[in-house]
Amino acid sequence: MKLITKKRIKGEDVAVTTSRKVASFFGKRHDNVVRDIEGLIKDLKSDTSKLRSQMFTLSTYKNRGKDYKQYLLTQDGFTLLAMGFTGAKALEFKLAYINAFNVMTKAITEHKVAREVKNLLTIK
Repeated sequence: MKLITKKRIKGEDVAVTTSRKVASFFGKRHDNVVRDIEGLIKDLKSDTSKLRSQMFTLSTYKNRGKDYKQYLLTQDGFTLLAMGFTGAKALEFKLAYINAFNVMTKAITEHKVAREVKNLLTIK
């Protein structure tokens, strides 16, 4: 299953996934994923409405000729939602996220040290 797709939202191409794909990936019922997203939307304060609208976009999908509610989630929306999940797949995602963060931290730190060494070795 392709988890990420490109959608045009508010005139911009954005990498998103859908609440249905998230439900399938984590082995959850779609209505429960929608409930969790709507809980996050409600919990986000009104002063973060721009941030909220950048993470979650209400959408629909057709099934047997009828429209049903789903959400489009950006990477940030997906991450915020998935961090609240439990289970083996959620744990796998969280560990991969932690690992990626550690790799970035190491790269930033090594770059900073290399720059400081270069500054020390530069003759003024």
